[in-house]
Amino acid sequence: HYGWSELRALYHRDEKYILAPEDELYALNDDEEENTNLASEPSHEGRREELAQNLRDLVDRHSTNALPAATASLSRDDMEALRALGYTTTASNTIEEGSLADPKKKIGVYNRLTQASGRLGRQEYDAAIEVANEILQEEPDLLEAHVLLGNAYQQKGMFRQALTSLYRVIELNPQANFTMIDIVSALLNLGEYDRAVREAQTFLTTFPEDPVLHEELGFAYFYKGDFESALGALENSIRIEPNPVALSKAGEIYAMQRDYPTAESYLHRSLAMNPRSKNTYYVLGYIEETRGNPDQAMENYKKELENNPQEFRAAYNIATIMRKQGHYDSAIPFYRKTMEANPGFNMSYFMIANYFLERDTHLDEAIELCKRGIEAKPQDESALLGYEILTRVYAKRGDRANYELYSRRAKALLAALGKGR
Repeated sequence: HYGWSELRALYHRDEKYILAPEDELYALNDDEEENTNLASEPSHEGRREELAQNLRDLVDRHSTNALPAATASLSRDDMEALRALGYTTTASNTIEEGSLADPKKKIGVYNRLTQASGRLGRQEYDAAIEVANEILQEEPDLLEAHVLLGNAYQQKGMFRQALTSLYRVIELNPQANFTMIDIVSALLNLGEYDRAVREAQTFLTTFPEDPVLHEELGFAYFYKGDFESALGALENSIRIEPNPVALSKAGEIYAMQRDYPTAESYLHRSLAMNPRSKNTYYVLGYIEETRGNPDQAMENYKKELENNPQEFRAAYNIATIMRKQGHYDSAIPFYRKTMEANPGFNMSYFMIANYFLERDTHLDEAIELCKRGIEAKPQDESALLGYEILTRVYAKRGDRANYELYSRRAKALLAALGKGR
């Protein structure tokens, strides 16, 4: 582990022997505190060699029927939880020890690694990055430090820097499947979907039965808009090891294809495995809404918000259903929840502003909401609704100057969008 030699010890009567790059031998009857290492004394050379061979034979004998080292399979949620707690998830292969460093001389490095891991778990990302870089100045090939550095950069949203560290991990340990998954995830976060597909396919040649790699490949295809390939990869993930994330995403694709019975089957399987599965109740709500069941749709959207308060689409859809049912007053809190969850989604600003306009109240706030909504997406067609509400508010107030100003801006946007007359 850590790319250092393993330590093995053998107790024989009053003797303690430690097999390491610098081995140790103590006579415990005379030296209980192990202050005098006899391994380097010529008078004990024969005994040291005998104990070393006995220890090697013991290890070989008890390793004969041992299971081969297996690559652990963790779900996406498991891996994210480990990262959030500051744990690293890639171990070095130390089977061929050769001239590996003596871990007894690496206590200081180990302690600093533990310190950096703790800081990562406390979300002190800058401090974790600083300590990891200090360690790498001394130990440039210390795999665990590169893993930790990559995780810290990922948690901080610095995905480009994370990739540099993660690719270094693969150079040091080509079997680091957790790091392969992290690389694909970082590429997805960067929006480099074609590259994510290529890397996932390459990594799957090494680990063809890794369910999370198949899942990540499915997400990459999904974001590319290749839904059939996405389903194929997700189905492979589910075949190898059913997990709620892959089931939910597959259910979403089936819903997009209007195969609602199949979609519901996958979505309910996801919820059976994890009742708090993100996005799952949202898709169930979408299915009910398209079937013309608004009340059932709202129930599912509300359950989604319980599981995932940041799912702004669920909040916005609830508000829209309430408004259409004539409950505009009840819709306003959900429009505000949409704003809080996603400040860049401008329609919620405009719907609240329109509510104030229709009731001739809080017009100053209506103006401010329209301006914020337009600012969020100034060149998007949706901004035209903001301009329309804004000019109507200024007309109601008799503010001709601002009415004409925002009318001109609306016409300029229309022209830029190719919609002007």
